[in-house]
Amino acid sequence: MPQVDNITALELCDAATHGSVDRVESLLALGVDPNVGFDELASALSGVADYWASVEKSTCPPILFFDHTEAPALRRAAQDGNAKAIKSRGRAAQIMTTLLQHGADPYALFRQPIQIHHGRPLYPGDTEDKDFSFEETDLMMVTVNHTEILRKALELEELRQQGISEPEYGDSDYESDCEYDMALAYQPQYPRKYGVCSTLHSLLELGKPVRPVLDFLGDKLDLERRDPQGRTLFLAACRSPIGLDASIDGDFHALSQDSIYLGLHENPYPQPNNPWRQSETQGYTLVLPGPTLLEFFISHGANLLAVDNYGRNALHQLFISFHREAEVQPPIIEAGLKYLVANCPSLVNQPDYAGFYPLHIAIRRMGVYMKAEDPLIPTAIYRLETAVDDLLAGGADPLTRDSRGNTVLHYLAACKLARMIRLEWATTPSGIPLTRG
Repeated sequence: MPQVDNITALELCDAATHGSVDRVESLLALGVDPNVGFDELASALSGVADYWASVEKSTCPPILFFDHTEAPALRRAAQDGNAKAIKSRGRAAQIMTTLLQHGADPYALFRQPIQIHHGRPLYPGDTEDKDFSFEETDLMMVTVNHTEILRKALELEELRQQGISEPEYGDSDYESDCEYDMALAYQPQYPRKYGVCSTLHSLLELGKPVRPVLDFLGDKLDLERRDPQGRTLFLAACRSPIGLDASIDGDFHALSQDSIYLGLHENPYPQPNNPWRQSETQGYTLVLPGPTLLEFFISHGANLLAVDNYGRNALHQLFISFHREAEVQPPIIEAGLKYLVANCPSLVNQPDYAGFYPLHIAIRRMGVYMKAEDPLIPTAIYRLETAVDDLLAGGADPLTRDSRGNTVLHYLAACKLARMIRLEWATTPSGIPLTRG
């Protein structure tokens, strides 16, 4: 049967995950520490190499796979992927605030598996890693099976508290027993390497609501706090799958909770001209208020010129980040990009430590997203060439080569956009690289 070092800590994490406000409050009242892990792995960060996020990783920085079973209660309270949480977001915010009031560390570190195999090629000449999808499935299976094992531990604890002895094998629910047996029997197909996340950085980077944490911290917010990969809070926000233009209340998963009959349930973009407005239904869609992530960090004086361990600045982060659940939903970054180009011009032609430029990565981004057939997803979000136009208008050098000698044309060819260039770019501002090159 499953062994858990601290069952009450697991109960708190489970209650936070499922939005059980009363249960969270009762466990905290009993003295459960929101920062204590339920097993030794969560607290010891075992399996993490000392130099997993060093500058030597700049050519191919590690990609972390989100495994909620490794996260502390405060991070779990964001309820990633929980459809019910989107429609009752008040519970998640209440739980996060309650945990913070009882001492939850908003910067708490927790380990996460590194996705060793990368999917789409980062640079021209690279080939697609065929093991990517298989490893991703393996990582998901490990998370699902770990979740099942922890569920069984909680089930047995509930029986114990009721004075009921552990059932003999075969006496309990057959389907439950089968799922548990399969979870125990599953063997990972790929070796495991681990990195480390910071709770608040993770919330920002994965597009979860951060207002409860920001409001609670107020003036005590450590604005330039860096995670183990050297990313400030602002750099983490630049990686958000909903983008810098989203409200600090925005939830990436809300955009995937639309109804074909009622329309978009929640619009995380407060701008009156944002493209998602066309998917709203009057009286049904909730339009979230500001400030946006961009507005929050500007108003609080964040260092917009910061770079991470790999030399990647805010523009690199805007273009390089890709959420595995967002293949058809590019983040909205127009306002953020225009502000950075206008007010931080030094970023435009600044390479990272591996010698790659924002312009090249912005072009690569044009070939990353697939166009959805869902009528609720606005077609305007796929005009990714406008980001290239903004960089060029801001002084990006179209003749610059990356550290491998690749030019703008190499990136365009690698993205299989040659036809777009021939048919469209010759008559748009995006044709600047061709006319100047």
